Amino acid sequence: MIHRFSFSNFFSFRDEQTIDFTVSDHAPDTEAYIDSAFGPRIGKVLVLFGHNASGKTNVLRALSFLRWFIVNSFEGKPGEDMPLEPFVFAADASIPTTFSVQFEVQQELFSYEIALTNKSVISERLDVKSAGERRFRKLFSRTRNESSGEFDVDADRIRLPKEYEAPKKRGNASLIALGVQVNNEWCQRIEAYWRKAWSNIQSNLLGETLAVSVRVWGASDAYWSDAKSFETAKDFLKQCDLGLQDIVLVENPNSPEGERMRVLPIGVHRVAGRETKLPFFFESDGSQGLFVHLASLLPILRDGGVAIVDEIDSDLHQLVIPKLIDLFVSRTTNPNNAQLICSCHSTPLLNHLDKYQVLLVEKNEEQSSNAWRLDDVRIRSDDNYYAKYMAGAYGAVPNF
Repeated sequence: MIHRFSFSNFFSFRDEQTIDFTVSDHAPDTEAYIDSAFGPRIGKVLVLFGHNASGKTNVLRALSFLRWFIVNSFEGKPGEDMPLEPFVFAADASIPTTFSVQFEVQQELFSYEIALTNKSVISERLDVKSAGERRFRKLFSRTRNESSGEFDVDADRIRLPKEYEAPKKRGNASLIALGVQVNNEWCQRIEAYWRKAWSNIQSNLLGETLAVSVRVWGASDAYWSDAKSFETAKDFLKQCDLGLQDIVLVENPNSPEGERMRVLPIGVHRVAGRETKLPFFFESDGSQGLFVHLASLLPILRDGGVAIVDEIDSDLHQLVIPKLIDLFVSRTTNPNNAQLICSCHSTPLLNHLDKYQVLLVEKNEEQSSNAWRLDDVRIRSDDNYYAKYMAGAYGAVPNF
């Protein structure tokens, strides 16, 4: 599980931000938090609120970039630019972007730090400590040597092959991704954890989210090969009273020859005692959006991992959103302690969350974004978070 992550000089964020999932002993004793072998309990859910263009998506981009860099960066060509944009209004363009993250995997806590530009890593380091240990120990580090143009690498503890030159030469890929290429056990273990993180913006970090209709195709393909998730999704959709009696998947007879099979989802309705079938693309945007969300979230809930979701409330009724959140809170539907971090504009959801589950994001007059958790604000335990937020007491609201 992720304990916390930090970043600086990234998209709309100039100064370092720390996004924390750990909570104090004052946090409620509920299923929303789990015990850690390393002290503080860890939250399963964190929801971002803020005005338009405040920087909510960029918080999620930061975590999505970390996932991409650890898992997929080797897939790019050597020398190719990385999908990274520094703070556009920075006075000094030479300042690097930085990331750090602490995450727990099977009784070990890892600390990973990188500084880089969109051209190359400047420095990279991975530390670990086991349960019961007081201090981290270094697993590897590498620092770019400007005079040679290569990296000074210290990776003896993870035992990379001595003849393997890529960590010294490859600047647009993580050492973890490079280590996976030679079947290094430490790197494979870290990569496996981050591969289970999913984001609806990770496939195009610098661009827009795919249209709902395109994502429905992808969701249908996923359901076709995961019957258990499909049945769970159908039950959830029907519970939300969307007028659906059933959903069936059929092979699309119009798929161009040579393309992989596309599955066509069909919504089944009963009207005046008569069964009617409707291609799912004619269902409401809300029904399609929920269909898409569940295709990605249910496998994470089943297997564990991290869901990074931008605009989780898009086109959904405000009463549906708490049901999605509760899937991550409940031990029954989340047996492997998957985490959810998402952005949301449905402010009534604030009455469904506690202060440790709310992250507020705001952009200042210098066009630099800042983020803070609601428990950083002095509030009363009996505050109505929704009413106070709408009144501007916490900030992060439009200033008309």
